[in-house]
Amino acid sequence: MTSPLCLAMGLLIDTFDRYAGKDGDNKTLTRAELEELLHNEMPTAECRCQHEVCEFFNSLDLNKDGVVDFKEYIIYVAALTAICKK
Repeated sequence: MTSPLCLAMGLLIDTFDRYAGKDGDNKTLTRAELEELLHNEMPTAECRCQHEVCEFFNSLDLNKDGVVDFKEYIIYVAALTAICKK
């Protein structure tokens, strides 16, 4: 039997992999891919305008290379989880 933590980690990886690479590199999320991920996976937190999406993307892109890699994505998910726990 797989532990709940292992299942959660698998879901995080699977979610990233489903959206990464649609616009190019399968190891990163472009802004469009991230927007699609947010729209489909977190509809209640949907951004209302392109400016908000752009700001959110820029806050995740820690190394400012124009894409969000898996480590940057995981930092976001961990921060979001901490906020939800409060």
